Amino acid sequence: MRASERLLSNYFHSSLILVWYSFLTFSFSIYLIKEPHFFSESTDIVMVLTTGSVFTLSLFIPQLNLKTRYEELKKNYITMQGLSTELSLCESKNNFLEIQDYYLELLDSVENHISFDLFYFIYFDADKNCSRKLSITEVFRLYFYLCIRTSLIVLAYALPILFVVML
Repeated sequence: MRASERLLSNYFHSSLILVWYSFLTFSFSIYLIKEPHFFSESTDIVMVLTTGSVFTLSLFIPQLNLKTRYEELKKNYITMQGLSTELSLCESKNNFLEIQDYYLELLDSVENHISFDLFYFIYFDADKNCSRKLSITEVFRLYFYLCIRTSLIVLAYALPILFVVML
């Protein structure tokens, strides 16, 4: 389930960042009508590059199909939960083999999680009686991954403002 949550989070942030960049580019374009030399003589070049970047992002982000991938994973998890219930009612070896074949089909039908999804689930969401425990190294890697991910998301939101402030 963590993989689908990660994909949904990526979808939300990528969409919001795209809207944020579009809004800032539009607002800055209007401001530059009044102050055409804000970036000295190269204002027009900076705005063409900025607009081109936002346009490229608007073409690239939908190609990731994040929302569709999220929905497919979610549907797969729900189907697997039903399969788990069916397994508990299994009456014969043939029935078990059919369920196993269907389970393998389901596993193959969507992308799988990354190792950090598993680490996240075990560390934050799993029951205390979970037999799989994380090593110190895995916990460190998990927190490092979360710090890097959060930093990159914050940087993506702040980058346009930092760019203007640095000038």
